[in-house]
Amino acid sequence: MWSTPRPRPAAIRRTIATASVPGIALAQLGAILDAEGLGYDLTSAGRVEVLGHSQGVLAEHMMREIERAGSVKDAGKVVDQILAIAELIGVAGTRQSRALGLHPHDGEATPMLSVRGATAKQLQVLVDRVDRPRGPLSIAVTNAADHHVLSGYPEDLAAFAVEAEKEHRHQAALRERKVRGGSVFTPVLEYLEVTVPFHSPLMSQAVEQAVSWAGSCGFDMQRARQLAEEVLVNHVDWAARVHRLLERHDPTTLWIVDMGPGTTIGKMLGGLVQAPASASSKRPASRIVPRSRPLRPSPHAPSAGPTSPRRWSAPPPATRSSRASASSRARRRSCLRA
Repeated sequence: MWSTPRPRPAAIRRTIATASVPGIALAQLGAILDAEGLGYDLTSAGRVEVLGHSQGVLAEHMMREIERAGSVKDAGKVVDQILAIAELIGVAGTRQSRALGLHPHDGEATPMLSVRGATAKQLQVLVDRVDRPRGPLSIAVTNAADHHVLSGYPEDLAAFAVEAEKEHRHQAALRERKVRGGSVFTPVLEYLEVTVPFHSPLMSQAVEQAVSWAGSCGFDMQRARQLAEEVLVNHVDWAARVHRLLERHDPTTLWIVDMGPGTTIGKMLGGLVQAPASASSKRPASRIVPRSRPLRPSPHAPSAGPTSPRRWSAPPPATRSSRASASSRARRRSCLRA
């Protein structure tokens, strides 16, 4: 039921916020430059919206500035400032975590816990059962109606996991005794390999520190505050953002390009994007394309757009019967033996 592997030392070093926040921002910029290098005009290629998940909001701001300036080159100074602010955010978050006495990876627990198979209401019930928590346990990210990420002190998240297991055993016992029916509460818990509780009120002082440092560097303090709040304290309702996107645009003509880094977001998008395509729908939902697939200007040039996916209502392609196929395979084997 629980998926809580002990993070390896190398993984811990990679996920320290001082490196991960600017590193993710730099990877996002690399994806933007890669797309531009392949001939995609980022300001007029038919793009309708840019969505950033969690720290992906940094790429949102970069794209906004690129669109405003007209090109990546002309937006260079502002993009450089966003990268610098990302580094300040990572340092401020790490500093605040140490000041609060958060000890990431103390045992298996870290400051963020993914919970799949539970609603927000169910999470709140379990959070309320945690006895004398050190600090706030809050929903940091909503990936789907039944998939959330909690942020807080590692020991508080470990206590939450204990309460979740107690509830699972309680419901399983009731069903075993035939006191109740239905499915048993069986969430899947997994600690994220992070050293900072992102999207948590615990990071409010880190926001102030990042803004102060940005001012000392001569950066735009309003931009620094907005970025720091979005990365460190604001709740991310990813599911709601994706649903609003699908409501504003015809899903049958919408192509979603997962710019990375990694493939996690593409996998999460799959369920959210397919949800609007109900059983009664005559049309397919949006198509998701990972950036790892080569984005070549041909044959799908930006002006022409990619080929639309096959409609769900279309009849399946004609195929021969299994008997005919088996007969054909037998004939081929006979020829090979001859």
